[in-house]
Amino acid sequence: MKNKINFTLEKRRNRENSGVNTTDVPVLAVISYPGQRIKYPIGYRVSASDWMEEGQVQPFFVTDNGVNADEVNALIAKIKCEINSYFAYCDAVHSEPSKAEILNKLRLLTGRKEKAIKRLAKRQIKPAETRSFLDY
Repeated sequence: MKNKINFTLEKRRNRENSGVNTTDVPVLAVISYPGQRIKYPIGYRVSASDWMEEGQVQPFFVTDNGVNADEVNALIAKIKCEINSYFAYCDAVHSEPSKAEILNKLRLLTGRKEKAIKRLAKRQIKPAETRSFLDY
């Protein structure tokens, strides 16, 4: 199975000059595997000038709340390792990766709340044989 994990900065429009905002933007983990793409903020914000193309924060960077580049880069490496090991496990047991399981792993690694998982579970569609016209 082909999968890919990238880390990028979120692209947001700047309201003042109608360009792209490059200061204090969230770092996103973008996980792609067959049929799915997950974009998940890892909980840190950096400026575009402090971001390297390899998907890491430049050394000697410190955020406004005192988090340094080593902590951010360590979390990025930990997420890559954990998600790659999950994909390897799915390949070994010949099963499809679950979006809910990936989101749960990301939530545990980043210390985020379970809100996104609950929202995803509510959106899942029932199989055709158990649906009725009242479900729509």
